[in-house]
Amino acid sequence: MRRTWLAVAALALFAASGCGVDPAELEPGMKSYLRDLAMAVVKKDEAAINAAVLTGAGSWANPVGAADENTPEGREALQVANSRWIRRCFKDAGIVEEKDVETFMQAIKFGITSTSAWVRFEIAANNKRAAEVVSFDLSRKDNRWFMVRYGRELAGMR
Repeated sequence: MRRTWLAVAALALFAASGCGVDPAELEPGMKSYLRDLAMAVVKKDEAAINAAVLTGAGSWANPVGAADENTPEGREALQVANSRWIRRCFKDAGIVEEKDVETFMQAIKFGITSTSAWVRFEIAANNKRAAEVVSFDLSRKDNRWFMVRYGRELAGMR
């Protein structure tokens, strides 16, 4: 009886290991999303930036800001704020021309699961500010990636 249960458990474990999508298969799509986002920032394509970032991405820790998502004017203001924040991060990181996008792609660190991913890159220190780490949390829905949360913090604070 014990051997039967062990065999069933081993079979269930083997079957479960094949469930879901292999993160290695998702990596090209996620990198393509980030490259497209970076190019949209460089080209100042507000529509593409807004399509890549969920409206509430910047207000996840702000209940007052999250309430703005309930009105058309509030959603528009949140989209403008998201776009401004993302453009500022990329500008501070030195991603201002098309040639800088590939440098950005080489500098990112990321982790992927079947439905989500995190992305981090560092903004180097200069005479105006300390080094910072930028974090993006991504979610995958209908074979597309979306930014659901973002943030910046001083390097070494984690």
